[in-house]
Amino acid sequence: MIKRLFKFRGKKKSGSSNKKPRVSVEDNIIKFDGLDKGSFEVYLDKLEVIQLIKNRDNTYSLFFFDIHQKFIPLETQGLSEVLKTLEKKLNIPKISLKGKFDNRGNIWKKTFEKNYEIGTNPDYSLTKGIFVKENELFNWNYW
Repeated sequence: MIKRLFKFRGKKKSGSSNKKPRVSVEDNIIKFDGLDKGSFEVYLDKLEVIQLIKNRDNTYSLFFFDIHQKFIPLETQGLSEVLKTLEKKLNIPKISLKGKFDNRGNIWKKTFEKNYEIGTNPDYSLTKGIFVKENELFNWNYW
């Protein structure tokens, strides 16, 4: 009985248990198939941040934020092709996952045009607020 139990436990399961997650790029979309972990897409035209994140189990993942937060493990098949595509499309230098990063592991961050100013306006001497480029005042005391 015990021998049968060990023989049963020792057999490999057929199916996706020995397959690794895959990632690929088509047009401006990164497609991730995590097998049992689910699948998702990252839209490059809406991408805002790429970071290297250390997980709780001391493994690393790439963090993408386009519309939602998405994580791709570094062990994913096809990741090197995706990184090469990101280098070309986002005009960033070669991405090396072995180098040093700042404390958040920032690889790329989209820059936005500053369209506001925090300060005082001489016309409104008693108030402080946020000014848009057209000098429209949003008063803090209004809300």
